[in-house]
Amino acid sequence: MKPAFLFMLIAVVMLTAVNGQCQTSKEGSAEPMVAFYGPSGSTLLRECQAAAKLANGEHYTTQQAIDGTYCRGYVAGAVDQMVGISVQTATVYCIPANADNDQFVRVVLKYLNDNPATLNYPAGALVAKAVIAAFPCK
Repeated sequence: MKPAFLFMLIAVVMLTAVNGQCQTSKEGSAEPMVAFYGPSGSTLLRECQAAAKLANGEHYTTQQAIDGTYCRGYVAGAVDQMVGISVQTATVYCIPANADNDQFVRVVLKYLNDNPATLNYPAGALVAKAVIAAFPCK
């Protein structure tokens, strides 16, 4: 990876983290403390449900159009980051050459619906889990 691209990638991640929301586990909880920035799976689920509405041509509100567009952009960015990182690391997924963003949104939405216990996890981690589960290497 070229140094300039790596620097820009790190800068974007850092700026996103500064502007995001921080979530941690409850004090005294047996679960380890985890801090992350950005949306949770619950937020992404609502936004991706709106994206599915848009894709299916259903009636939608202005807020649903905004949420659906956010989902599409978030998922595209998360998948793009996974692919970018895979240039330097071994991957555990094999995305088909003809996969498109609509397919990724459907994969993420299905994963979120099938795994409601994970909705408090960071959205980026859930996108990665969804892609890895949907596109295993054979």
